[in-house]
Amino acid sequence: MKTKLSPNNSKNKILKAATEIFIEQGYGASVEDITDRAGVARQTFYNHFKDKEELFVEVVHILSDNILVTLKPENSDLHSTLLAFAFSFREKVFSEAGLGLYRILIGSRDKFPELAAGFLEKGSIFMAKRLAEFLETKMEKGLIRKDDPLFAAEILIGMLMAPEHHRRLMGMPAPSPKAIKERISKVIDTFLRSYKVD
Repeated sequence: MKTKLSPNNSKNKILKAATEIFIEQGYGASVEDITDRAGVARQTFYNHFKDKEELFVEVVHILSDNILVTLKPENSDLHSTLLAFAFSFREKVFSEAGLGLYRILIGSRDKFPELAAGFLEKGSIFMAKRLAEFLETKMEKGLIRKDDPLFAAEILIGMLMAPEHHRRLMGMPAPSPKAIKERISKVIDTFLRSYKVD
């Protein structure tokens, strides 16, 4: 699994190994599993982290940052911008890391309720707010019908995720690249038709 972590020091080796193992096994993974994969001594682990819980929290924050999507509206029409956003959003949410993060948070919700709440605030809620701000500017310019921009953003995100997200979380195979492309195109077309200016 690819991460943004540099392998140049022992802490990053531990973080990379922990990210992979937590995605595979959840919070139940042992410190020994992590140090073995990282190729470091157990004492090296404790030089960097107080315990497994502290490491787990840091891994969740790293994964959360890695699945955020940036809207890039420069020099593009509305349809092209939303299409680019949709592909980038789905690529990250349905990636191994994206799906793994959801599974980790669901599996550890009782032990780490603040992590799940923090992810929602920093992840999906933040993403919806950013998309809403973008859509509001297009509403003000008369490019799409005026409405509650946050509701519109939540509708679009929901269309991009459902029902595949639940299926993929349960281990079902991904659709073909052709099917994904066709679905994304239909979602954006349907969204823009529903918000077209009368």
